[in-house]
Amino acid sequence: MGQQAVFCLEEAVVAVPNAWNLHARLGELEYMVAIAAAGEGTSEASQQGLGRAVQRFSRSIELCDDYLRGYYGLKFAVGRLLATGKQSKTEVIAKEKLQRLDRLATDKLKAIVQARHSQVGEKDEAEIMLRRRCWTRRVREKNSPRRRRWALLKLCR
Repeated sequence: MGQQAVFCLEEAVVAVPNAWNLHARLGELEYMVAIAAAGEGTSEASQQGLGRAVQRFSRSIELCDDYLRGYYGLKFAVGRLLATGKQSKTEVIAKEKLQRLDRLATDKLKAIVQARHSQVGEKDEAEIMLRRRCWTRRVREKNSPRRRRWALLKLCR
């Protein structure tokens, strides 16, 4: 089932090759398939799957330099490959390169989180209150009786 999902996302990537989020999702799927293969006892297939996941996550962050999900997935996949410690016959990525990727992902994750945290800290309290007020108004409008009647009429047509 996992291979079919990977195939479907690969077809989507063919249609939109510069979509960094699709590359990251594909990396996540490759990671999950590799973990399932490791559970079945096929470590060679697991390492190859993890290698493909690292490549997908790398492509994702190549297309979008501050994509948090891409770096987070890269950190997980590289960490899993380094944790196996076994050198396979068909080694996909050298251990030194994996260690450099791990350091890069860790440093970039720290930088992204700090940058986003500092942006949140600079917001004015009035702006936050205004956003909350707008959000509650939107929620109330979505749940209004008039809106529900309109949705019901649309369904009946």
